[in-house]
Amino acid sequence: MLIVQDIHVVRGREEVPFEDLYRDELAPAVQRVGAEVLFFGWAPHGAGTGYEALVLTSVPDIAGLLRYQDAVADGELSPLWRKLEGLERDLQSTLLRPGGAVDESPAGGADGPKSLFRHDTITTHGSALESARSLGDSDPGNLVQPTIVLTPALGEAVEREVVVLSRLAPTEALQTTLGSLGDGTVWPGTPDPEGALARRVRISRASSWATIR
Repeated sequence: MLIVQDIHVVRGREEVPFEDLYRDELAPAVQRVGAEVLFFGWAPHGAGTGYEALVLTSVPDIAGLLRYQDAVADGELSPLWRKLEGLERDLQSTLLRPGGAVDESPAGGADGPKSLFRHDTITTHGSALESARSLGDSDPGNLVQPTIVLTPALGEAVEREVVVLSRLAPTEALQTTLGSLGDGTVWPGTPDPEGALARRVRISRASSWATIR
């Protein structure tokens, strides 16, 4: 399996039409070409002129990736993708591969609260894959629960990074735990692979219609 990670910076006031288009038209079309939208989440705060949407789309293999890319370029997905481009300011795409198990079990749902997720991009000193493999099992009581661990699919000569999407504890537990931590304290369960040099962290509120939520 390969994962296409897209970070869309959506124009302010266009976030509702953007998600409606993704959920109602693009996600079903993506399935028809053999791919799947695993995760769709918004930054839980506005950013002035834009809002950040994090999307993870899975394809089964290289052949599946080529079918997906062809569909975006000039196939079934092309007109829908152009509509998305008209609603966004920027798009950053990365091709990743699983470096650990994928937990697709939903925690929220259409009628339940939307889960908060933490997205860590961790720059490593050595092999990103070995760093990913160094992550052990998380304590079920931790604030941060890794859901999927990813590494670069284009080779580590391009970038040495480990990407970890983690589910955060439910809101009440999250507030209680954060309230008891001092400034600079690492959140319990924060992924800390061997060889980590630096990290960038995003928080996303999962939409209830994607696989991981």
